[in-house]
Amino acid sequence: MKITGKQAPLFILFCLLAASAFGQTAYTRQDVRDLFPINTKNVWINQLRGYLDGIHLVDMLIGTDGHSCKGVYTLVSSGETFFVEGQEKDHWMELVELNGDQRLSGFLFGKYDGRNFEGHWMNTEKSDSLSLVLHFVGNYAAEEPIRVSPRQWHRIYEGMLEGKKQKIYLKKEEDTFYCVHEDDGRRQLHRTKGKGGKAEFLVFGFSGCVLEGKWLGLDTTALQKVDVILPAKDGYEVVGTLKESSALEFTTYEYADYHSRLVCLRPLSENVKFTQWMDQKLQNWVDDHEKQLVLTGTSSKGSKDRWVQYAEGWVEVDLFLPQVVSGTIYLQSSLETHTEKIPFIFDLKNDRPVVIADLFLDKISARETLSRLVREQVEGKQWQQLESVWVTKQDFGYCTLSDAGICCRTDFHSVFGEKTITLTYDALQPFLKDNSILKAITGK
Repeated sequence: MKITGKQAPLFILFCLLAASAFGQTAYTRQDVRDLFPINTKNVWINQLRGYLDGIHLVDMLIGTDGHSCKGVYTLVSSGETFFVEGQEKDHWMELVELNGDQRLSGFLFGKYDGRNFEGHWMNTEKSDSLSLVLHFVGNYAAEEPIRVSPRQWHRIYEGMLEGKKQKIYLKKEEDTFYCVHEDDGRRQLHRTKGKGGKAEFLVFGFSGCVLEGKWLGLDTTALQKVDVILPAKDGYEVVGTLKESSALEFTTYEYADYHSRLVCLRPLSENVKFTQWMDQKLQNWVDDHEKQLVLTGTSSKGSKDRWVQYAEGWVEVDLFLPQVVSGTIYLQSSLETHTEKIPFIFDLKNDRPVVIADLFLDKISARETLSRLVREQVEGKQWQQLESVWVTKQDFGYCTLSDAGICCRTDFHSVFGEKTITLTYDALQPFLKDNSILKAITGK
């Protein structure tokens, strides 16, 4: 999916927070050189840029004479800067991290070849670790582009196979791929683990359809097409190619300072109205929690104060079609005990959100109908004793659409988690409108 300027609304502007607003000192190569004794010869100093935990943008100035290492790095979103110093041996660095008061605040370990650093940050107790991957850059001033997460996406591919038009739905979550294929009213869903490489050869195990005995070949750096591959003893043959017709990708807003981290992962669509609508849902939460996290950070910057506060927002998508997207926004914070949930249905064809009652013949009694049908299923299931006491008190009021039916969910419980009851469209058919969204899902 090509991201255009029009698809980067107000939410993305948060990612351009000026470090100067937080009083960041602009450290230079000379500052790093001055950390070494004046008689130290042959100090190589490089500018590096990369990500902590694959999320938080980091800029580093690192100097080494082949033995000793010294430098500074900055969490770009807040301007919080740390000093590092330690030893290098056989391109392996072991560094201590010091805060602005020159107090120990963590450790950095990793391989450094003069241009690339790949390692980990660890807290002072070495009980918590985050990946840290940095690469040489010539200029920090270059604007960081919108980052699309490689960990999660939804895509629809279409094309001709064996003389017939085919459509598949391919979804990635972390290292797992999910594929849905529909043909002549038969729907198959399969999943498989990826290898994590640039080229993925996905074996799903379809049967009784054109994908039986075939693989899907995917270039993870160019996701606009997927090859249908027939394996053979002496290799393989590409028997068809399906092209991307629609995509839903994810991008991250992040903030990190000494005491706090905030991460918000949300969908980025070709549909500008949906992207803007989603941004409006998340923008106030991001603003409010960033301010709260900053205010709760104490003036003390002791070794055990690192990232004691955390806030996270994310979106789980239950359904993605060219006509509609549905899922749930989850918002949680160490400052609160409750996980906020916002279910949504967005009509991509008509550029507007809809509520679950809009799909029912009788909007007024929609909730009552759903509650009754859910209760019947709850009573028909076997629950553990304590779980049963909790479940029977839940109203399953968070409703979204999926390709299997309407998903009704509980609040999130710290012990029992989140429970879902799915009401099939066939079971709900007497109560539903002849709606274009439902037709797009069921094909009826």
